[in-house]
Amino acid sequence: MCLVEGSPTDEPYLVLEGSTEHCSVESVGQLAHALCKEKLNESTLVRVYWPKNRCLLLRDDVVFVDSPGVDVTPNLDEWIDKHCLDADVFVLVANAESTLMVTVSI
Repeated sequence: MCLVEGSPTDEPYLVLEGSTEHCSVESVGQLAHALCKEKLNESTLVRVYWPKNRCLLLRDDVVFVDSPGVDVTPNLDEWIDKHCLDADVFVLVANAESTLMVTVSI
């Protein structure tokens, strides 16, 4: 899961859950790679800090959260309780074609 919020600096960086180390935003591609040495749990939070001067919404303390998706994990409710209880708006983006691919056996 990824959370994007305004950075107190002019340089973007990311921080993995349970760490205080600032990592380069370029490392996000490596973290998402299947062959990455560091395996992230499905509910691991990756905080991306983006400079507020590069995104007007971040200046108003808006925080973007990208969830793991629908039906990816049975622990989705726990994830929502942990990271989204004070959210004002949820936007669900779905691919209508993917629901056509799911078959039901009777």
